Amino acid sequence: MNVYGESYLGDARREYIQGTLARPLTVGRKYVFEFWVHYHCEGANNIGIVFLPNKIADESGGLLKFEPVAHQKDVTKYDNGKDTWTLVRGTFVAAKPFESFIIGNFFPDSLTQIEDNGYGHHFAYIDDILVNETKDQPSAPVSQAEIEKWDKNVVASKNMTAKGGNPSDAQKVYFEIASAEILPETAATLDKIATELSQKPNAKIELSGFASSEGSDAYNKQLSKRRNQSVRKYLLSKGVASSNISLTAFGERNPAESNDTEEGRSKNRRVEIVWREE
Repeated sequence: MNVYGESYLGDARREYIQGTLARPLTVGRKYVFEFWVHYHCEGANNIGIVFLPNKIADESGGLLKFEPVAHQKDVTKYDNGKDTWTLVRGTFVAAKPFESFIIGNFFPDSLTQIEDNGYGHHFAYIDDILVNETKDQPSAPVSQAEIEKWDKNVVASKNMTAKGGNPSDAQKVYFEIASAEILPETAATLDKIATELSQKPNAKIELSGFASSEGSDAYNKQLSKRRNQSVRKYLLSKGVASSNISLTAFGERNPAESNDTEEGRSKNRRVEIVWREE
C-alpha cells in the first residue's frame, strides 16, 4: 500500500486495506492491534486502523480523513533489500460494536515521519493482521473523548457505503453453546440494525439460524429456530415491524467454520442477518 507521497495532481496518494472481523467488537473491551510490515524503498510510520459500521467505497486514491484508534508511531526503516519484517503493535478500547475495518495511513504527509524522500513515495507490505482482546481489561468505562472520535469517523464515512451492498449485509451474531440467549455484544449489534431499519422503510431482513455439531440433528434444528426467535423478539422490542423479518433455520447444516475445533464451533453458533431491499 502507498502510505506517503503525492499524485500527479498534487494530492496525497494513499492505498488502504478493508476487511471484516469474525465478530463485532465488544464495547468497553480492550484490544490489541498488530501487524508485520516491510517497507519498500524508504521507511515511514503512521499505519493505523479505523473501525466503521459499514464497508465503504472510495475511488479517489487520496487521503481518507479518519482518525485511527491505534497506529504505528515509530518509523520502521527500509532494510536495504534484506526482506526484513517488523512487528508493529498498539492497543485500543472499543467504543462501538463495529466489525468493518480499514487499515492504512490516515495522516497527511506533513504529519507522517519518513526515513528519507529520495523517491517521493513510500510503499508498505503488511501481513498477519491481528485484532484480539487483551488479557488486561480496563476497569473504567470508555471515555467521552474516545466515543466522540469513533462518532466523527462514522460522520466522515457518510455517503461512502460500498456499492452493491446494504449497511449490515451478511451481519452475524453469535451465541453460547446450547443457548439462544442474547449476549451483550449481540444486543449492541442488533440495536444498530434496528436503527438502520428505521431509516430504510422498504428494507426487509432475513434471519438464518445455525448451530454447531454438538447434539442431534433434531435438537440443533430446534436450537437454530430458538436463536432466530430470540433475535426476532429483540428486534420487535426495538420497534422493527414483524412483517419486515423472515426466518429460516438450518441447524448444523452450512457451517461457517469446521466443527472439528472449539474455535470453529463457536463461529457456527450464529444467526446471520441478510438485507433484502424492496
